[in-house]
Amino acid sequence: MSQVVSDQHETLVTLLADRAASIGDGTLVHTADRTYSYRELDRQSNAIANALVDRGIEPGDRICTFLENSPEYLAVWFGIAKAGAVMVPLNTDLHGEGLAYVLRDSTATTIFIDDATREHYETVRGDDNHVETEFLLGEAPPRSSYRPFEALLDAEQAMGPSRSPRGSDPMSIIYTSGTTGEPKGVVLPHYSYITTGSVFADMVLSSGRDDRAFTTLPLSHANAQQTTVPGAILAKTDFALYEEFDPDRFWDQIRRHDATVFNYIGTMITNLHNTEAKPDDADNPAVYGVGANAPPGVFDSFEPRFDVQLVEGYGLTETATIAAINPVDAPRRGSIGKPLPHTEMEIVDEEDRPLSPGEEGEIVVRPLEPNVFMLGYHNRPEETVDAWQNLWFHTGDIGYKDEDGYVYFVDRKAYAIQQPGGNISSYEVESVLSDHPDLKEAAVFGVPDDRGSEAVKAVVVPKSGATPTPVDIVDYCDGKLAYFKVPRYIDIRDELPKTATERVKKYELMAEGNDGVWDRESGYELKR
Repeated sequence: MSQVVSDQHETLVTLLADRAASIGDGTLVHTADRTYSYRELDRQSNAIANALVDRGIEPGDRICTFLENSPEYLAVWFGIAKAGAVMVPLNTDLHGEGLAYVLRDSTATTIFIDDATREHYETVRGDDNHVETEFLLGEAPPRSSYRPFEALLDAEQAMGPSRSPRGSDPMSIIYTSGTTGEPKGVVLPHYSYITTGSVFADMVLSSGRDDRAFTTLPLSHANAQQTTVPGAILAKTDFALYEEFDPDRFWDQIRRHDATVFNYIGTMITNLHNTEAKPDDADNPAVYGVGANAPPGVFDSFEPRFDVQLVEGYGLTETATIAAINPVDAPRRGSIGKPLPHTEMEIVDEEDRPLSPGEEGEIVVRPLEPNVFMLGYHNRPEETVDAWQNLWFHTGDIGYKDEDGYVYFVDRKAYAIQQPGGNISSYEVESVLSDHPDLKEAAVFGVPDDRGSEAVKAVVVPKSGATPTPVDIVDYCDGKLAYFKVPRYIDIRDELPKTATERVKKYELMAEGNDGVWDRESGYELKR
């Protein structure tokens, strides 16, 4: 894997200054109705940084961004970085106690909001947090105390403040999705944005084509933050940015911007796969889709239908988004790829002893150079130490390696279903259910059974207009799964509880119990 001049820069601050000087008015960002140049981002972020410093912001101060995707969001982000402060991006779907918790836990003193997020923010405004200064992108209500975002742009734009963050300094605190419990603030250093962005650029944006990236993922999410934006800037190219994912308009947006690369999370691939087939599905400029958790059963039909190669990888916010990825010229179906050049990955047993190829154990990782992973969990030193044991970061995921070093994800350790004959991967069962013609999505997990082990339970959501029965579902699984893996309990409902980043809150489902839920062992027999 080559290097995209990443060794010349340790921070996005110096990288952007370099690109603004060399590319200037060349386009960096496309939205639905406008473009935004390298020079505009550099000058506006200079102004914001100067204004923040003039208002007393000190290096290390935490500033929340509660904003929809927009070029202004980028200017705020880079302005915060140039001021030496730390950005705390909030997913715009956060509300109520989830929002209040992050505001309290981050101890941020300043927040940026916009018209789309103001209502949610005002429900928790002043709710035992540290926020003192509020900037609003949009029209302020009468007699409000919000400070206008536009006023920040009146500050000096030619040069930023005389603060030079280092690669080891905190760049952001990104909160985990909270699928297994309370969200934790992951502190990421400046240099991690350079290394992750370089991987994205080297793999899919520096191939000799006139590449353009495309994302609908929120800028509050580590994926868009660390791949699309720095990747495009490193590759000296541009990207298209939309506020939200719409499977019915996705390919038209790709075509409109002539985008060759998009990033995804697994549910996006499933939703695109479930759209009605069209004659021009393959007539699009996309070459690569880069992401994780696309159901294995979708690959065989998705790639030829849309004429695009899905590049599966693996990572956590703690590992700066990507820890392993499939080589585009030698992908291995079902695998999450190989570790990055700056990452070491191993499969270990309960005593942290490395396992042989084919043996399942916990996936552990560690960096091979400084400041490419998280610096720690914000205000949680004990949990930081807990996560790093025997010099390895413990992901909490189960996987295995093959003889060639490709890694395979099996399941989250917390969701592996315990049975006397061996553990069952909830991911494997979900992958089969995702192929059911009448199902939109499914969540699978273990629940206590009357034998002292766990039974497989599936909570499923039908596609619009579809009316599958539990009998239909288990009969579909028969033959595709071993008998003991076929769900015993089936719960059909309209939607699944999800986090702000669209991950299913399995811990909520697991706490519900089985009262009134269809049970395969209540007189029903599979059609064998």
